[in-house]
Amino acid sequence: MPSPDPPPAFIGTAASSLLNAFYTMRTDSGVRTAMDDLRMFAKFCVVERADDIESLLFGPTSNKEAATSLVTKYREYMLTQKLARGTIKRRLSVIRGLSKLAETTGLVSWHVEVPTDPEAPQQPKPPQRPKVRFRESQSAKSRRDTAISLVAQDLRLTHVEITAFDLENYRPGRAVGAFEVQRNGQRLVMQIGPDATRAMSAWLERRGLKPGPMFPKIDEEDRVQHAHRIAPAP
Repeated sequence: MPSPDPPPAFIGTAASSLLNAFYTMRTDSGVRTAMDDLRMFAKFCVVERADDIESLLFGPTSNKEAATSLVTKYREYMLTQKLARGTIKRRLSVIRGLSKLAETTGLVSWHVEVPTDPEAPQQPKPPQRPKVRFRESQSAKSRRDTAISLVAQDLRLTHVEITAFDLENYRPGRAVGAFEVQRNGQRLVMQIGPDATRAMSAWLERRGLKPGPMFPKIDEEDRVQHAHRIAPAP
């Protein structure tokens, strides 16, 4: 659809031809939005017409530093008004587009350095545990202790509770495993994360599936002592 005719305030001066060209590059809805955004900028500049905005930004007495300073103050004003980030970005984008067109058409030999709105504050990322890697040569004791540590973190259990597990308490899974835990007389199934599941898989490769303590003692020759439960840490 053709763009609507610009209002009379935009016609009749050499400066207004820039706005006319600017509007013809937009759709009907884009023209209306741009007009509204420039009207708000004009209100901030305490002028009545968009023609006056052109004179302020690109007139004979203006320059890059003065125009940029004006737009920067406008940005700061919008921030103090707690406008939505999207609204601030759109209004600055309209001014940026008008400035680029003024430079392209030769009205000025520079463009306004329109500051962007501040990005939303970045939420601190939770610390990530390093990816657990297992080697074929890793000792049984190392695999056992790694599994204990990761399972305790995921289930938020004490060392005493972890060392009380038997083989039958563990439910292996392809993606995540789970432990059956006694809590307040109830039997709960609690999942562990992927790293802990991988640690359990690596540990069971060395431990085997012999019934008894899940985390038994290991002798000095790195042999699993299935009949002897590991002592809980003090």
